[in-house]
Formats: sequence, C-alpha cells, structure tokens
Amino acid sequence: MLRLWTRIGECLALAAILLGWGSPEHLGGPAPAQAQQAALPLSMATASAVNIGTGLGEGQTLNAYQYLLSGNGQYELDMFPSGVGALWAKLPGTQPCVMWLFPPLTNNVTSDTPAWALMTSPTPGSFLIMQADGNFVLYPAPGRSALWASNTDGNGGATLSLQDDGNLVIYQNGTALWSTSTNSLRGPVLCANNVLNPGQALLQSANMNNPTITTSTTSLKGAWKLLVNTNGHLEILTGSKVNKTVKKGAAGSYLIMQNDGNLVFYAPGGTPQWASNTDGNPGAVALMSNWGDLFVINPVSGVILYSYSTIIPYGGTGTTIGEYEGMMTGSSSAQFSFPYLWFAVR
Repeated sequence: MLRLWTRIGECLALAAILLGWGSPEHLGGPAPAQAQQAALPLSMATASAVNIGTGLGEGQTLNAYQYLLSGNGQYELDMFPSGVGALWAKLPGTQPCVMWLFPPLTNNVTSDTPAWALMTSPTPGSFLIMQADGNFVLYPAPGRSALWASNTDGNGGATLSLQDDGNLVIYQNGTALWSTSTNSLRGPVLCANNVLNPGQALLQSANMNNPTITTSTTSLKGAWKLLVNTNGHLEILTGSKVNKTVKKGAAGSYLIMQNDGNLVFYAPGGTPQWASNTDGNPGAVALMSNWGDLFVINPVSGVILYSYSTIIPYGGTGTTIGEYEGMMTGSSSAQFSFPYLWFAVR
C-alpha cells in the first residue's frame, strides 16, 4: 500500500512538472493557485499570450505563449512553455476542457510509467510548425529531431486550420490530409457544463494519435469510446463495436456533465433518461477509462464518485483513479488519466 501511494504521488508530480506547475499539493486538498492558472487556456490565464490567427500557413510556427483561436472563439490551440500543446473546447457557459494534447499520449498500457515519460515526453520550449513540405511537426528546438509529426510531408502548400467545430485540420487545395477529429471525438474528459451531442464521443486510447484496439489473454485495452449515437442511444464502444449500451434513448438525445457534478443523459425535450446521481459535487468531470469504464471523478483528489464498468467492477466511491489504474495494471500508475484530468483542475 505504501508503494501504491508513493507511485500515485510520483505520477501526479510528474504531470504537474510537465505542465510547468512546479510541485503540486494534491490528493485531498485544493489545487495550488499556480496550477489553477495553468489549467486555463492561455487566453484566459495570462495577458502575455498572443493570438496569431485561426491557423498556420506554410512555414509558420506556434511558439510558447502563442495560441490559435477558431473564428467563433470557442476553440483554442495553445503552446505552453513546458512543451505541451493543448487543444481546448471553451464554449460559452462551460468549463474549458482539453480535447487533444501534443505530443499525443503514446504508452505501453501495462507499463509502470506515467504517460509522457516515454518517447513522447514533452520538452520545455518545444514549438509546432506547419512545414513547407506539408508536415505538421512538434520540435523540441530548431535543428533537433521531431517529437511528433502528422506525417503529411510531400504535400507542399498545405495549411493548418482550427475550425469552428473544434476540428484541427491540415488542408491542401481544399482536401483534408489529417485532422484531430475533435469535432466528434472530444478527448477522454467531459468537463462541467460540456455536452456530447448526437454523433459525438469521449475517446480514450493508449495512443491518442492512432486509436486502436489491442487484445491480450487477460484483458481488453486500447481505444474506448463513450458515444451518443445518432439513434439516441448512449453506448460504450471498443473501436466500432458496441460493448455496452448504457441507456437507450430517442434520436436527438444528448449527454451533459452538469455543473453540480451530475452526469445526465437527456431526451430531446429535456427529460432526464439516465444519470450518475453525483450531484452535490461541483467541478466533477466525466472520464472514459482506458479499460472501458466510465467514471465521474473529482479532478483535484482523483476520487471516483461514480463508475460504470464494462469489464471488471474495480473502483467505486472513495477509490482514486490512481488506485484503479494500479489494480488494473498490477502497478500503481495513473498513466492515462491524469494528464487530461490535470487540465480540468480549477
């Protein structure tokens, strides 16, 4: 048990350092003021941040403290000085929520190592560039090897656009070459007052840049989706296969992570069809687990307030997400959850 809590602390400390927060006081207390500031889009966190437009043209870069803003002002791509790029949804009346991170998370699901501690570790001072060859690349410094790339080279003249629907897309002559698909796949976390509309899903994967399903003899792991189907059903999928139907509903139904902490699935007319019954927990977020479980979590303490399990009913009220990951991996790593959850801390 001592080793478990030690490793949870190490995971959280690493996430905080990578985001440039210093050493957080976590698990049981309020988030430090520095963390609260860093957990906001740059446009809201610091007056020194500079908006450089809605996209990047040939040869243009996104450097630390710079951000792209969609034309409707509801989506923002930031470059933090820690080397982390973050794509936010910041719709009116909602808590800003991260949908995509650069570098995308890539990890061995059975590793006792936090995400970003492997080959995709961010480097302070990293920048994003839309190269003349059409490749969108994250570099740690000029002249250094790339940390991540869209692999769209060979398409000179391509440009990057942050669209009004939240999708970050590379276009060449009107043809899409690459995208984050964040118009429909909204990342693994649903923050306060954020909504999943028909056709939208939460996505959790060992490799967020290339979501796939991987099976082993003991477990099913890889890419999981919490989808509001266009037919009105709330479903958990592995790849394109429905694993569990949480609730059948009518076409036009939607899911909202309410500000009171209750995750509710509403019919088109506003009648509740299903709920996590976790009201009384303002600031709580929904999380799609890398093991196929849907959680409602206190993002400051990591405590699980609600669990909908698809495999093994680990966790439950009072269990932390770190303990859950430890039980599932045989270690104590909170490797897939905390990088996104830390952005949800206020």
